[in-house]
Amino acid sequence: MNWVDLAQIVSAVATATALIFLTRQTKHSQDAVTEAQRMHALESAREKRALDLDAQRQASEVVAWPVVAQIQGNSQWGLRIVNNSTAPVFNIRITRQEAVAQGGAVIPELNAKAEVLAPGEYFVSDRFRWPVLMTDQDKAKPIAGNAGYMGSLEFKDSKGRDWRREVSGVLVALTE
Repeated sequence: MNWVDLAQIVSAVATATALIFLTRQTKHSQDAVTEAQRMHALESAREKRALDLDAQRQASEVVAWPVVAQIQGNSQWGLRIVNNSTAPVFNIRITRQEAVAQGGAVIPELNAKAEVLAPGEYFVSDRFRWPVLMTDQDKAKPIAGNAGYMGSLEFKDSKGRDWRREVSGVLVALTE
């Protein structure tokens, strides 16, 4: 065996060792990239949820339910609308389809609107074209058990996003 053959053998072993090392490093790098992509996807999903919650925060504070109210000295059936947020909502439309109560009475259609609904408690019925601010003297008793009295709300939040509160109470974003 001569020195050239020995050098070639050593060179071949060194090359093989380098290839094994390179293969392991490549595998490790691929694993690191995969883990980084997984972490990025998790963080992106978490950030999206946080943004969605932030976007929904004000809208979730605007609710309505059916009531029998003593408003301005008169007993009326209608909806109590509450804006518990710290900012007004805009272009609010309150609607209710005509329905029949459990006792057979006709529940009239309701269409009311307001350009601005400041934080507070309001009452609306088929007798009003817009919500009336409830005072401390006004009393309202919830109507339970008859979905026909429920209404839906459509409004724009203070950041310009459009929302609908369904008759079922579900909040739906109308714009992204």
